Amino acid sequence: MSMPTMEVGTPDTDYAICTLPVRINAANETHIFYLGPRDVEADAAMELIPDQAGARWQPIAGGPTFFAIWIDPDTFYLYDIVPETDADWGMPFVYRRCP
Repeated sequence: MSMPTMEVGTPDTDYAICTLPVRINAANETHIFYLGPRDVEADAAMELIPDQAGARWQPIAGGPTFFAIWIDPDTFYLYDIVPETDADWGMPFVYRRCP
């Protein structure tokens, strides 16, 4: 998981790498568990709600909603808001599947 930079010559910021990855596990057909690189267990499941060409991640225990959109089979973007203007599409967290 990384956050791209908008400055030429400045590397992206990596928040998770393949040796210390984010883990996303299916809870059922419509819910996932999200575990950060150092998390031992998930706080609560997130409901996946289809929206536009992606899905909102709505925590069932409350908290912020995220929006995910697949770029290719191994990459998706995650936004901390549902993008509503062209400018909102510019700064996603980028998730790449580890080999």
